[in-house]
Amino acid sequence: MNKFLSSLLSFAIAIAAHAQQGNALTAKDYEHAENFLSYNTESLVDRDSVRPHWLPGDRFWYRILTARGSEFIFVDPAKRTRMAAFDQQKLASALSTVSGKNYEASHLPFQAFRFSPDDRSISFLADGKQWKCDLQNYLCTMDTARAGDSDSDIESGYDRRSLRGNRRNDVVSPDGKRTAYIKEYNLWVRNISTNHRWH
Repeated sequence: MNKFLSSLLSFAIAIAAHAQQGNALTAKDYEHAENFLSYNTESLVDRDSVRPHWLPGDRFWYRILTARGSEFIFVDPAKRTRMAAFDQQKLASALSTVSGKNYEASHLPFQAFRFSPDDRSISFLADGKQWKCDLQNYLCTMDTARAGDSDSDIESGYDRRSLRGNRRNDVVSPDGKRTAYIKEYNLWVRNISTNHRWH
């Protein structure tokens, strides 16, 4: 019996030692694994994540990927409504006409936009130019008044003067007074008017 136990113990130790050694990982193994991280797979997953872009009155819009392309959705929680933020087909046609390029409704050339204060038009950057599109008649024109806006200014939906120094990963609070962002794996909050930060 003792021989059997000692043999079994020796066998178990040998297996444990072999399991610990394993095969050494190569750079190619890491590259292969990296292909499955979220930043490489996000575009392959439909309707995966929602990043709200807040508007006054706790309303917001978001862009979501679908099998056909992307959709812009507008949500009003107080009214319990969820609908298209605008008619993407009409906007694609109008922008194609004025720009001389061919755009499809599900593949518009922007990922973010800004509503006007009355919600009757939107502004966005496309092909290095600032555009404004009236959502009543879908007439799109170049917007020289906001030609200096950056992508993050358009994305936030708030006045660019209040977001001076905005980081690419800042998310503005619904009241437009604070932003939250990630820095060195920590969540930080910044007061926009005083620039005071805490985490």
